[in-house]
This record gives sequence, structure tokens and C-alpha cells, in this order.
Amino acid sequence: MLMGAKSLALIGIVPEELTEENYENWKACLRNYLIGQGLWDVVSGVDPKPGEKGETEAFETWRKKNAMALHAIQMSCGSHALVNIRETDSAKFAWDHLVELRHHRTQHSPPLVQHPKSDQDIALHLLKHHRQLGFIKDYYGKLTMRILAQKPSAFPSGSKLVFWERWIYSLIHIKPFDEQYQEHEQPHQAPADEDNPESSRQGQHLISRVPSWWHGLILRLLINFVPDFKHIYETKWVHVGSSQLLDCIFEEIPNLTMESLQMAGMDHALYDAIKHGIIEFVVKLMKQDHESIWRKGVKGRTMFSHAIVLRQEKIFSLIYGLGIKKNIVARRHDIFHNNILHLAGKLSPPSQLDRVSGAALQMQRELQWFKEVESMVQAKYKEEFNEYHKTPSTVFTEEHATLVKEGESWMKSTAASCMVVATLIAALMFTTAFTLPGGTKSDTGIPVFIGHGAFMVFIVADSLSLFSSSTSVLMFLGILTSRYAEEDFLKSLPNKLIIGLSSLFFSLLSMMVAFGSAIYVVLSHRIAWVSIPLIVLACIPITFFALLQFPLLVEIVMCTYGRSIFDKPTEVPY
Repeated sequence: MLMGAKSLALIGIVPEELTEENYENWKACLRNYLIGQGLWDVVSGVDPKPGEKGETEAFETWRKKNAMALHAIQMSCGSHALVNIRETDSAKFAWDHLVELRHHRTQHSPPLVQHPKSDQDIALHLLKHHRQLGFIKDYYGKLTMRILAQKPSAFPSGSKLVFWERWIYSLIHIKPFDEQYQEHEQPHQAPADEDNPESSRQGQHLISRVPSWWHGLILRLLINFVPDFKHIYETKWVHVGSSQLLDCIFEEIPNLTMESLQMAGMDHALYDAIKHGIIEFVVKLMKQDHESIWRKGVKGRTMFSHAIVLRQEKIFSLIYGLGIKKNIVARRHDIFHNNILHLAGKLSPPSQLDRVSGAALQMQRELQWFKEVESMVQAKYKEEFNEYHKTPSTVFTEEHATLVKEGESWMKSTAASCMVVATLIAALMFTTAFTLPGGTKSDTGIPVFIGHGAFMVFIVADSLSLFSSSTSVLMFLGILTSRYAEEDFLKSLPNKLIIGLSSLFFSLLSMMVAFGSAIYVVLSHRIAWVSIPLIVLACIPITFFALLQFPLLVEIVMCTYGRSIFDKPTEVPY
């Protein structure tokens, strides 16, 4: 016997499962069945849910009727519709949800589609007229806000623009989409460019500080002839549209119950947004739903707890704008009795660790997180035990044991390779100090070129190179003999590496100055011009070595002494 409509008919509820064509027949049959079974009052809301206190007989009776009615609805709606109501425990909610879903699917699209607009325009217009659409799953069981929460590129925080691209981005001004729609609806609008409707639409946007009659011409020229500008323009177009979509969706939150938000997957969407670092999503949610900072997920963790575990410093920094509420949030625990310092002690996700090069700098970043969270909690929480009888420090040590070993290996290999170069330079400069160019006078021992200005440059450069290379050797030796405790990765080891690399680069530069001045002194009286290409050729291999190692020095300095990764706003984010 075939499953589907025939099996449902044998059940005796409805003749066939719910489809888009048979909704009215399905609704009538199911409603009559529920009335006949005495369950309709629960579904229609005539028989509301009684109080659960004391597990009264009335509540037990209502719960059985609700379960029977919900089972009947789920059995008869079909697999496609079941996706939308399978997680609810309310028959009334399931019935109302199917009615609402059917209502929106049968609505005609607004006349907006006759205009050359993007998908974001159409989606925004639909949401402005039907706010509930933002919390209704589509045919594939996906929600608009969760799709947005999984697209960091749709928001400024997820875009990686260099400084000059950010400057151009700030100059571009795009009108809100609803204003554009109103302009399309105006009866006396300017004629469009029939040959290029896309350019005509884009020409309606603005570039700040530019006279209005230049807008269309300048935009068309920039978009058509400057590829980078076109990319930046399209990026901001997407950002503006996504921001307005979120505004429309979240404006409906005050009208929804906690159960409706859970059914709509708000907790999952928030987690996805935090995971991808979409701070715009979190801020807009906090503005519309002030209680979201207290809401806990499946593991009993708030949005700030998730931000700590997922190492999203920009989102975590929002906690500083909460004022006194910050102290209350810092005292929250998850279902495993972990406080936020326990969570900070956990190892960062691999995707976040990879943002920093080198295991030692990764360990430094982990310590910065732990110290920052530690500064927020009270002293008693630093020694508090979780469900596994572990303190935050114990969790940190166990979670980062492998990373500490990798950091030690990285530090030692870097120090060893640089120490070889520094030792060679020191030995060379020491030897050169006693084998002067041109030699010395046999009778007095005074250097032959003592009166030459370039010779004095040689002596000074040689001495500086010797001193700086010796300093570099000592710093790298200190790294090799370090104890490699966890705390050493925060300041001690990075400082030694900074001094060692800086001294090494200075010794390389001084050595090349000494070499160039020596060549010039020897050749200055006959073929001085030959010294120039010789000096240039000699500098090439040293320059390559410096270029390969200099980015590492810059990154270490920025990680150790640069701006803190935590922004500390003083204003409330909502």
C-alpha cells in the first residue's frame, strides 16, 4: 500500500496531506475532526492553557487535549509543512502558524516588481508590508534573519577593505531603499536611461559633497571605468540593504512572544551572527529587544558568553557600554557551572587563532583575552570550581598545553635562525675592526685613511653593527634559555624577540653602511663610480632577508604595544 494520501485517509483525519491547492478542503476536514474529538477549543484558544502550578487536574486534561490536537495537525499537514511546526508544543501555535503561512504564500506580489530593482529591494518592500515574513520559514525551512546572520560579507564588519577603500566607502552615500521606491512611484519622475537601466538606477544614489546634477554622470563614469570603485559601490549597496532588512525584521520583535522567538530560531541566528562577528546584527537586536542580553541558549550561555568562547572581541566589547549591568552579566553561569572566566580559559576556535601568525603570538592573544575577562570578574570567581571541579586557571592550562609547546618550538626556531645571522655579523664586524681598509702606517700604526671622511663613517658604522649584533645575540640566547611559562608569552618573550629582531636589523643596516664606506674609501682616488653598483649589489641579499623578517617584527610590536583589541565604549549600545 502506498504512503501519503492513502495512509492519511485510513487514519480518518483528512483525505490527503496539505498542499498549496487543497488548503481550504484540508482545513475544513481537520477542523471538523478536531471538533468531533472535543479538541477544537484547545486549538482555537477558547480553552486556554491553565496554570502549571501544582500540576492540577485541569492542567493535565488540557495538556492531553493539546498533545492529541497537535499530533493530529502534524500527522495531516505533510512533511513540507511539518518542518515549520515540528518543534512547537502548542496546538494553537501550530494551527495559527499554518494559517499564516498559507496566507502569505497566496498573497500577490506588490507592483514593485515592475521596476528594475534588486532582490534586496523586493525583500525589503515585502517585509515593510508583511513584517511577519521575517519570522516565517521558506520552502526550504530557512529564515531571512538566519541567512543574514550567516553572511558576514553583507555587513561592514565582515568586509576587508584597505584604508583607501574605506575612505572611498565613507564618501559614497546610498539612499534608503524605501526612498528609492517612493521615487519610482512618483508620476513625474525623470526619464530613465533606456540603453542602460542599471546605470540609471545607480545614478539615483549620491556621493557626498558633490552637487546633485553631477551625481548620475560621475557615478556612471566611475562605475564603468574604475573597477575598484564599482566593487566598493556594490559592497556598500549590499550593506545598506542588509541593514534595512534587519531593521524591518527586528522591529517586529516587540510584538512576538518568547515562544515565537524560540520557534523562529532567534537563538540560533544570534549564535551564527556572533560566530561570524556581525556586530551590526547584535547591536540592532539589542536596540529592539533589551532583554536579549539576558537570554540564554541551549548551554545556558548569554550572547557575551558566546562572544568569549568564539573570541569575537568587538561584540564582547559591547559589554562595557552596559554600565552596572556589566557586573551582573559577568556573574552568569552556564549549565556546566562555568563562569565567564572559565569560558575565557577555553582554547580559541581555529579560525580565530589563524588570524595571528605564529603559535607564540597566538598564545599571547589567548592570554590577553583571559586577562581582560579576569579584570571584570570578582576575586571569588577566579577560584570558583565548575561542574568538573576545575578553576578557570586550571581550564586555561589544560586547554592551552599543546599551544604552549607549539609556541615554545616556534620561539626557539625563530631565535636560533636569527641568532646564527647575528653571530656571523658580530664576528665579521669584530674582525673588520682590526683589518682596516687601506691598512695602517708601518711606523706609527695609524690608519692610512684616517683623514678621509668616509673612513670615519666606516669606523662608527662598524662599531654600531658590532654592538647591536652582540645585543641581538644575547636577546636570542635569553629566548632559548627561557622557562616558557604561560605568563612569559604575554610580555617577556615578545619583548626579547622585539629587542633581538630590532638589534639584528640595525646591525644589518650598519654593516651595509660600513661596507659601502669601505668600498668608497678604497676606490675614491681612481674609479669612485664603481663603488656605487658594488654597494647596490651587496645590499640586495641583505635587503631580502630584512624584508622577509621585518613584517614579523611589525606584527609582534602591534600585538604587544599596539591598540587593544577590546574597544571600550562608554555609551549604551541601545
